[in-house]
Amino acid sequence: MAVSARDGQIRSSGAQGYYLGDHRSLSRLVLTIDGHEPVMLSGLLRNANRALFVGHWAPDGSSGTTEPQFVVRRSRELTDEIREQIEIKNCDRDTWQLRVSVEIACEYADIAEVKAGTRGLPGTVHEVHDDVLGWYSYREAIDRDEHETPRTLVHTMPRADSVSVDGQADGAAAVVGRFTWNVQLKPAESWTAILTTQQPEPPKQFPFQRPRGAASWLRAPLVPRGDSSALDRLVENSLADLDALRLTTSRREEPAVPGLTEGEFAAAGAPWFLTLFGRDSLWTARMLLPIDRGLALGTLATLSRYQGDKHDGHNEERPGKIPHELRAGETNHGDTLSLPPVYYGSVDSTLLFIILMVESWRQDKEHEAIKALLPALHSALNWLEWQSADHELGFVTYQPKPGQLSHQGWKDSPEAVTFASGQPADGPIALCEVQAYAYEAAMGAADLLEYVEGPAAAARASGWREWAARLKSRFREAFWVEDAYGHYPAIALDRDSIKVDGPSSNIGHLLSGGLLDDDEAQEVIELLFADGLNSQWGVRTRSEELVSYNPFGYHCGSVWPHDTAITISGLLGRDRQRAETLARGLLDASAAFGFRLPELFAGISRKESPQPVPVRAACMPQAWASASAIVIAQALGALDDNDSRGGMRDGG
Repeated sequence: MAVSARDGQIRSSGAQGYYLGDHRSLSRLVLTIDGHEPVMLSGLLRNANRALFVGHWAPDGSSGTTEPQFVVRRSRELTDEIREQIEIKNCDRDTWQLRVSVEIACEYADIAEVKAGTRGLPGTVHEVHDDVLGWYSYREAIDRDEHETPRTLVHTMPRADSVSVDGQADGAAAVVGRFTWNVQLKPAESWTAILTTQQPEPPKQFPFQRPRGAASWLRAPLVPRGDSSALDRLVENSLADLDALRLTTSRREEPAVPGLTEGEFAAAGAPWFLTLFGRDSLWTARMLLPIDRGLALGTLATLSRYQGDKHDGHNEERPGKIPHELRAGETNHGDTLSLPPVYYGSVDSTLLFIILMVESWRQDKEHEAIKALLPALHSALNWLEWQSADHELGFVTYQPKPGQLSHQGWKDSPEAVTFASGQPADGPIALCEVQAYAYEAAMGAADLLEYVEGPAAAARASGWREWAARLKSRFREAFWVEDAYGHYPAIALDRDSIKVDGPSSNIGHLLSGGLLDDDEAQEVIELLFADGLNSQWGVRTRSEELVSYNPFGYHCGSVWPHDTAITISGLLGRDRQRAETLARGLLDASAAFGFRLPELFAGISRKESPQPVPVRAACMPQAWASASAIVIAQALGALDDNDSRGGMRDGG
């Protein structure tokens, strides 16, 4: 992936750079004309792997007009290599002699170092020609290689009049290389240079790669039947972004499940999460089920490869548990958080794994892949049984641990689970939406086992239905709060089974799966549409009425499109009009982001701002935000229920 400023320049700051396999290599790419940067006025993503930047440049001492004399265009494309075309056109009446330069620097840094704001290992120039600049770098792991061979970071290959290498630029640690051209342009004449940047192979321990070919959903795209060009653009962009986020396991490995040779899945998002995330990848595949089943089966197959088979306190692994995330190596997020390469700290991924398997089975009850995945299903159910038995009330819980994620639900930041007073909750913690997932997983698994395994599974299926019924009864007794905000389920129970109060978007997840009866669901709906939670762009993660509300907070007041989309999916079987209202809010919000949906945006309401306010450092594309476009299309009638090949069920 490539991350740049809106003017196309990469200036060795923030997340800017070129990445492959969770690592940044090229960290600087700056265009200058006669020593000055052009003024770029437009930055446009043409699709998920192409960008266009357009602007101008005016030299000192130019002729009498005050208008800019040169048009500057930069076209950037990412395929198996990175290709950039720079074009400068003379719109002046005179002939000009220009000195055009492109500065390049390399820095070997993993994504956690970049996110933490620390510097990586600077690259050293090892190859200089009139058309090639090459860098290498030694890394600790590479130094242990028996041959101690340099790691080539990047080759950049244009044709230049001169190639030079000098010291630091803008305080960057890396040595800077420079291509320079002496360009003469007559009136109306254009000059073009093409840079081709070849990336190294990703680190050996990174187990994923790009699959060949385009995604199946691009060959048979969703075509909305309405007259909304905005919806058309959102769906088209979102499906292209999801195509760009596809990864698969290495073809050198044996398939995780017979019959699923690829195991494609959606990486969570760019730039910070471009790898397999259990929860994110599962929700993305589930939202995409109405138009594509292949991603669901691939995600299930891939995650089953990494399903836990032992007890390990370091990475939270348990037999049957589905991982939270996989990285190329251990990631250090500052001084207090360090995660192992395969990390299992997610209380809901295993439940979502079961639910996605059930939904995939309901689409095609005779599919061989489902039968092949049955051992993984049994292991996941064993984990659910073990995990819930550890709580005095039989709820599914997690215990936060120092040095790891503060919480193990989808809201995993330190401030994610707090009382209305702002006091953090202590674990073990039982999240409300996790109990809804557990109920849905148990009921769905019972149906699947009974169908596939026949009479041999009857007793176990019956046992899971009884387990789910007891959970539903206990939830009604333990979770419901009645206070000044209304009558609603608490976000969680803390270690003493005290209700963590205050309205939150978590309750929207309870509208699917069957845990609530109709009257309870209606109370939840009314609260979701009250001013505290409803920003008119989407559902806030926390009510603005609470003292802990922060519209820019990661999980305490912002709006996450996927979170609102999950609420929309639950409303589809209960209140179609309100489902459409929320869907239109997200669709309207997408216009401010180029008809794409970011990971999150601020909880500032439509009354306070005529357009949604972005949150700095939000990922875009983010897989489950992009997949939300399909839920929006469903709510707005672009998918006929009779034509849909599956999707999220109400279950109520």
